[in-house]
Amino acid sequence: MSKPAAAVSKQAPRENPQAWIIILVLVVLAYLAIHFLFHGSGGGGGGGPTPELIYPKSFVELSSNWTCTYASDYTSFDGSVKNTSNQNDLGYVKLRATLLMSDGTMANSETGYVDSDVVAMGQASTFHIMVSNPGGVAKKCQLTVEDASFTK
Repeated sequence: MSKPAAAVSKQAPRENPQAWIIILVLVVLAYLAIHFLFHGSGGGGGGGPTPELIYPKSFVELSSNWTCTYASDYTSFDGSVKNTSNQNDLGYVKLRATLLMSDGTMANSETGYVDSDVVAMGQASTFHIMVSNPGGVAKKCQLTVEDASFTK
C-alpha cells in the first residue's frame, strides 16, 4: 500500500501594508508635482494673467510750480503734491530733493516728507525740504517722488 500523499499547502504570499502606503504617497507626490508644474503654486486663477502691481507713489503728482531757492549754504525746495487717486488716501509721501552741479553731477541730496501725514483722495499737501549746499556750488535742482503708502 502506498502512503497517502502528503498534503502540500502553500500559503498565499503575505501582502506588505507598508508597500501600499509608499505607493500611495508616491502617487500623491507625482500628482502634486504635475499640478504645480502646469498651474503654479499661486491660489485661484490657475495660469491667468499676472495682476498689475499698483504702487502708491504713482498717485502722487508734483505741482509744476515748485520752487528751488538758493541761499549761501543751503537750498530750499518748496511746493505741493496732489493725491490723484480716487480710491485711496496716501500716507508718508516721501520726496527726494537733489542738487546738481552745472555739469549734471550730483552735489547733494536729501529726502523729506510732505507736511500732511495723510493726503486724502484728490487733495494736496505742501512740502518744504532743506538741502545743504556749502558755498552755493550747486546750480540745478531736481525733485522726485520717492515713496508713499496707501492708508486704507
